[in-house]
Amino acid sequence: MKRITLTFDNGPHPQGTPQLLRVLAQRSLSATFFLVAQNLRDPSLRELAARVRAEGHRIGNHTLTHGVPLGRRPGRDVAEAEIGQAQALLEGVATDKLFRPNGDKGQLGEHMLSEDAVAYLEANGFTAVTWNCVPQDWVPPAGSWVERAEAIMERQDWTAIVLHDHRLAGSMQHLEGFLDRLIAGCEFTLEFPPECVLIDRGRRTPALQGRYTPAAA
Repeated sequence: MKRITLTFDNGPHPQGTPQLLRVLAQRSLSATFFLVAQNLRDPSLRELAARVRAEGHRIGNHTLTHGVPLGRRPGRDVAEAEIGQAQALLEGVATDKLFRPNGDKGQLGEHMLSEDAVAYLEANGFTAVTWNCVPQDWVPPAGSWVERAEAIMERQDWTAIVLHDHRLAGSMQHLEGFLDRLIAGCEFTLEFPPECVLIDRGRRTPALQGRYTPAAA
């Protein structure tokens, strides 16, 4: 049976996240929400993030600002801001030290992390994860991502999919049909495929190779 790890990035979103929580609750599904931490400076969005956790979902750190990927921004100060300050804002909401770098429209590569960012994640005991399915839910028409996602999933046994709360707002029916088809033939999990785990509780894994920019010699 194929496995799927549902993840939603860049929230919380005032319209998309509540709709998404409703859809997941109706199907008794759990997902991981990777939050852009600066969003939680808005008290209403912090309250929404707390609701996400209260409803049994996993919450991870998706940087402070979701700006330029960290591999293009070396420096310990950058790592401390984008990872450390983000984690501080997520305190009381994040379920564990789980981090997902910004890939710039879902791209995998050395641009995602700097050597400084890797060192910070190691020193502070983070688990850093990526993905193996980005069906581009930002590309119109709405719902066209479903066909792309299903094509990718057909080729692999375990899929960690990236969708976005704000992109799904207003077109949640496409997600509902997608999930209903998956429920019929997939196992859902909150764990991640090994090839998506770059750092495991502060320890580098083989999957990190090619996913960060080494320091200049």
